[in-house]
Amino acid sequence: MNVTKTNFAQTLPIVLDAVRRATFVAFDFEMTGVAAAEQLRNTNLDSVQLRYWKAKESVRRFAAIQLGLCTFSPLGNGKIEAKPFNLHLFPLVVDGALDRRFLFQPSALQFLAEHNFDFNRLIYEGVHYLSHAEERQLAETQRLAAVKKRLREVDTTITAEMQTFYLMHAARIKDFFSEAPTDNTRTLEVNVKFIKYKVYKYLEEKLGNVVTDGRLEVKYDSDSLVNRTKMTLRRMSVEEAAAAAVTPSAPRVEVEPSGARIIFDEIIAKRVPLLTHNGFLDALHIYDKFIGPLPDRAGSFKQAFRGHFPAIYDTKYLVSSSNVLFSAIGPMTDLSTVFKNLWRYKDDEPRIEVAPGFTEYKLSGDPEEVASHEAGYDALITGYSFFKSLQLLRIPYDAKDFTTRMAFFANRFPLGGVKVPFNLSDDGADAYKEASTAMFHVTNKDETATLEEIRKIFEEKYGKVNVYTIFGAAFEYFLIFQRKESAEKLTAEMTSANRDKLRLEAVSYTHLRAHETPEHLVCRLLLEKKK
Repeated sequence: MNVTKTNFAQTLPIVLDAVRRATFVAFDFEMTGVAAAEQLRNTNLDSVQLRYWKAKESVRRFAAIQLGLCTFSPLGNGKIEAKPFNLHLFPLVVDGALDRRFLFQPSALQFLAEHNFDFNRLIYEGVHYLSHAEERQLAETQRLAAVKKRLREVDTTITAEMQTFYLMHAARIKDFFSEAPTDNTRTLEVNVKFIKYKVYKYLEEKLGNVVTDGRLEVKYDSDSLVNRTKMTLRRMSVEEAAAAAVTPSAPRVEVEPSGARIIFDEIIAKRVPLLTHNGFLDALHIYDKFIGPLPDRAGSFKQAFRGHFPAIYDTKYLVSSSNVLFSAIGPMTDLSTVFKNLWRYKDDEPRIEVAPGFTEYKLSGDPEEVASHEAGYDALITGYSFFKSLQLLRIPYDAKDFTTRMAFFANRFPLGGVKVPFNLSDDGADAYKEASTAMFHVTNKDETATLEEIRKIFEEKYGKVNVYTIFGAAFEYFLIFQRKESAEKLTAEMTSANRDKLRLEAVSYTHLRAHETPEHLVCRLLLEKKK
């Protein structure tokens, strides 16, 4: 079901009802970009904290422009009903208070265009949203504006400026309305640009002395005081004046400021588990767009996110961490491949059925019926892949010990190139500990030695170590120990470690400045930012 700004008020109750009935909710975002700068590209040298920081810096610069949600509810008889929703998203704009800026990455635009993304619908039909933090900011801004307005109304002092402005226009206005007393089509404009509100408001209040028949209409070109440039005057017809006298002006209808955030507020309130695929960035977008600014520390984010969403399952992590699923799916774990390889289990219980009335998407193995990279469809097949993975793992979704049996897979996102996942359940330090004291630079004088041989030399004596090649250098490496004690032992024995074939030195992130590639440069920038 496509949800737009036009039908949001009508479809919102349907979405909320689906969430309240759901056992799981799958979600997916389409974004305006992934990496905000070359320096923020991911590398195999990233620690978990560094990868989080890179992602945070990118997420706050890019917009989430399409949201896919799919709720899954048991029907009985081995069936699960899916209700997919697709929303274009556009930030709420309030003159003088909110105007969120974001970047577009050209490759992301090209990718979206190739998959038939409707950019016109984004602008004209995008559902508004703002975070809780932005809503508090907006409320405070509006409160201050209301205070200023009351102060203006309380101030009844008539200044010389107000009198001068009135006298300057009164005669012209009186002559205008005297020239054609029965013509209700003519208008007269008064320039109010750069004129104080209380000055032209005094003129408006005094116009009753100029047009005494009660048929004066006053309009401004903007509801925003800071954007007003002209006042337009017109004599209403007798019928219009009579209708205005008995019919109070309709109150201005305000756009619901929280918009699409209402849906996630309901998910949070109902504590519904979330499903995603390779959803690290998506999870950060949820927090940034609907809750508030992302914390600087990964641990702080984990704690805050877990407080809102107690359980989230990433199907990419699920299928890449299980030998059973690896055997069924193979090494390729992108969403479309996972779905295609699990499609052969479509008739096994639990069977996933799209609810009646949700006709935009079909669950089908036919490539012609696939709407890949539309967020609503991706959310649908993410949920399908999750339930079929549970089937292969022989873990019933409604089992009493489901949470215990799925504990290994819960609240973890895969981080490409980083060997440990981003674990929301762990508030501790990174797996690499303090990289500035556990990192060593190795020059291999014997160019015939392999990376594996280099690793074994140190692992035999000092324990678990990760070895990475330096970008663009064939025989230089970084060693990163996962235990601080191992690094300290190696530091103490540095002289003996300098063998004939290896030259070793302890380094920090600042050492990477010598290697002026963007991947390493960002490490130095992060350290300098922390200082």
